[in-house]
Amino acid sequence: MTDTQDEHTLVTQEIDASEFQERVEGRFINSAIAVSTEELQIFASGAVTAGTVVPLPSTTGLVAGMTVVNLTAPASIGPNITIASVQAGVSATMSGNVTVAVNDLLAFNSSGLSHATHLKRLAFAGALFARSVDLKMLVMLVIANATIRTEALANATVIGGNILDSDIDFQINSVFTGVANSRNW
Repeated sequence: MTDTQDEHTLVTQEIDASEFQERVEGRFINSAIAVSTEELQIFASGAVTAGTVVPLPSTTGLVAGMTVVNLTAPASIGPNITIASVQAGVSATMSGNVTVAVNDLLAFNSSGLSHATHLKRLAFAGALFARSVDLKMLVMLVIANATIRTEALANATVIGGNILDSDIDFQINSVFTGVANSRNW
């Protein structure tokens, strides 16, 4: 057998190994959980006409730097508007003028990505939660990286070779851009 045939055989073993599939799936689920908690949606409790202070029924979970969009009236909040400060339990001060009506649904996002990008990431997270994503595909995504594939092949006696969780997380970040997914559970 040639080196290429040996490598193909070993890579195929990694792809087909259920215990490695489950390990990769677990790391993806960790990231999906993080994605599902990035955005808070809160109804405005008061109106604002070209102002910066938005009355809210709760500010729990809001922090300075989160982006904000108005899901009820998208044009009422310009691009790149963020929370400048939070007044506990009563309001949030925005980085620029906004127009908000009572009961407008506002989305506050901590990822720094657009609401549309967040929705795409959330849809993939939902597919992971529903277990409708092929585990072999997830493993192939991880070992598509040449450096990680080399780590997998470095120790053929162990499923997953020398691949670290941080290696898996590196590849997951290519799908869930910006997710803090290096966790020890």
